[in-house]
Formats: sequence, structure tokens, C-alpha cells
Amino acid sequence: MLTIANNISTRNPNVRQAFWRLKRGIWRHQQAPETILKELAEKCAAAGADVLEINIQQYYDRPEAMEFAVNNVQGNHEDNAPHRNL
Repeated sequence: MLTIANNISTRNPNVRQAFWRLKRGIWRHQQAPETILKELAEKCAAAGADVLEINIQQYYDRPEAMEFAVNNVQGNHEDNAPHRNL
């Protein structure tokens, strides 16, 4: 049996705030968007999640937004430059 965490969703206030900051270009803040996503992913994994569902809803439904989320959740931080028009 697989345990799937669906906490990484823009319905989660912390994730919504991360994408709000991302969309507005607020990158270097006390808790930057990439930090929020990474910490939430780590908490889900520590709680026993085998799979992390990423749901960014239609407001952020752009390839760049999903790429940012997936890269940060997976720990691939090589190309996390802010993208315009998220």
C-alpha cells in the first residue's frame, strides 16, 4: 500500500503564500517560496508519505510553476531562477 500526501496544494495557506511570493518576485524573504515547499515535502516524507501529490490549482497552472514546485520538492535546485508570468 502507498501513502499519498496531498498537502502540497495551493489550497494549503502556506503553499498558496509561497506561490503568491513567487508570482510577485519576492524571492529572498525570511521564508522564501522554495524553503516553504522543501520543508513541507520533508515533513510529509517524515510522516511516512510514499508519494507527494503537487496540486497548484488552475490559478498557477503554468508549466513554469509546476516545474518550480517539482524541482523544489525533489531537491533539484539547479535552475530555480524566478520565472516571469507565473
